[in-house]
Amino acid sequence: MRTNLRHFAAALLTLVASRLLHAQTSELTAIEATSKDAPTANVTPANVLPADAPAAMSSEDPPLSAFLLLDERPLHLQFQITIDGVSLSQARENGVQELIRKLDTNVDGKLSHEEFQKSPLVRKVARPKAAKFLNSLGTQPDLKVDDIQTQFTRVAGGAMLSIRADASTARDDTLIFDLIDSDKSGLVDADELARAEARLRQKDSDYDQCVSFEEFQPVIMNQQLVVASLPEDEQAKSVLSDMMIQSQSSRQLRPAMLKKYDRNNDKRLSADELHWSAERYDRMDANRDGDLNFQELQTAPQVPFDLQVLVELNPKDDTVPSILLSQSAMEAVAESTRNDMVTIKSTGFRLTLVSRRNDPIEDGVANAMQGFNELDTDANGYIDVTEASQRIRMQRGLFDMIDTDRDAKIFGPEMKQFVSVAGIPVSSTCRLNVYDTGFGFFQILDTNSDGRLSAREMKDVPKSLGAMDHDGTPGLSPTEPTRNYRIEFTRGSFVLFGKIEPRGMQATAAPVYVSRVAQGPVWYQRMDRNNDGDLTWEEFLGSRRDFDRLDVDKDRLIDLKEAEAEGD
Repeated sequence: MRTNLRHFAAALLTLVASRLLHAQTSELTAIEATSKDAPTANVTPANVLPADAPAAMSSEDPPLSAFLLLDERPLHLQFQITIDGVSLSQARENGVQELIRKLDTNVDGKLSHEEFQKSPLVRKVARPKAAKFLNSLGTQPDLKVDDIQTQFTRVAGGAMLSIRADASTARDDTLIFDLIDSDKSGLVDADELARAEARLRQKDSDYDQCVSFEEFQPVIMNQQLVVASLPEDEQAKSVLSDMMIQSQSSRQLRPAMLKKYDRNNDKRLSADELHWSAERYDRMDANRDGDLNFQELQTAPQVPFDLQVLVELNPKDDTVPSILLSQSAMEAVAESTRNDMVTIKSTGFRLTLVSRRNDPIEDGVANAMQGFNELDTDANGYIDVTEASQRIRMQRGLFDMIDTDRDAKIFGPEMKQFVSVAGIPVSSTCRLNVYDTGFGFFQILDTNSDGRLSAREMKDVPKSLGAMDHDGTPGLSPTEPTRNYRIEFTRGSFVLFGKIEPRGMQATAAPVYVSRVAQGPVWYQRMDRNNDGDLTWEEFLGSRRDFDRLDVDKDRLIDLKEAEAEGD
């Protein structure tokens, strides 16, 4: 589904926006549409608000404004992020009230010091003698909400929004090109395109007839803590970059812009270096000398936004979008195949926005129970002090905090209760993960964005890569396609036990992909073991005659349409 962002089609998405953000009308403020004379024809993707729709912007928190420093030019972005239809600050207040309800064991609507001592928000468990002494002094007053809010904010990490930019994923993208470029000439020719499917299938290490993004990665052997394929000087590198910087961070933004775009090293930025419009450039060029000096760059946050986006991190209805484009001031095309993702294509770049639908509490409990099972070496259903000593973190008072009944044993319910409470503060935060995914070889081939190449997608490699050849000369070079970037929005999660990482190597988060939703007749879903939306002969459980009969287009795959034609 496609639309021009400067001409939002009028459609019935006002209702979609209000359902998405679950907010009251009084809390919404309208955003002026970019084009007031937008045509009413054509179809609008569900992820794009029409020009006449009131944008569901929360008035409680100021939107996050940031510059995405693309190779060609800076992109000014604005994001309004909500959880359950309310701002992050309101979500934090709601979290405080939820925490009080969970810890209020006598259900009096208040939180006593004794009740609060059983909270994961307390740094140390009070010693029995100390608690007895405090009780002897008389009745202690209940905790004030402000005191709980302070501890809540401390555990949540203070900032409600954080940005993590990682440029290392661009290196992974080159692995695909290098695999297809079998003669290492630096160009993929017609013969190599024809053999690309067979070479990609060689990466299918789990034999599921799909090649995932992870199967292109260097092999990591966790048990031996050894990294194979990466040279030693690369093992300690995690390429955290300044790709995305908040607009108000002037001290960081101006040096980063000069470093990125000052190609002649004259400590100034020309119009040619920034690739901005004359109108935008002249607005900042106060002395009219044709260049932007360090002082003039201070006004960069005042330039119009290239893109404004609404993000809901916990939509109650999966049928409505969790990402909405509310305004755009650039010539671009939006494409959307899922409610939680939209891709913007413009000259020189391709930007994908994804809202990761995760349940922070559920994820935290799953992580904790996995660690619980690993520590419970004798499988007796609880962790004792000796077993807990295997983890350094469990030795630092954490055992006593989880062991609420003080029997020197941690049972599963105690672990779950601890994490479900400890996860509340951080679940009200949001992190933006920004990735430079290179020239998009994997993204272009992965047409449904599920993080793996299916049998059909590998079969279509010649067609997909052929469309990336833009210069008109024979062969596809590694830098010929459009540059690709990806921004993921995700809620914070409380992780009790971190993943095992190679010694000396900081973990580098890779983009997270969402599997497709199973569709079609029951027999079709059951045979489609890898859930890629197609049945191969290897997956099909009937006769060859039946397979050939169902494969109407004779492409050696039974797709959803062909399966539905057969029926149940």
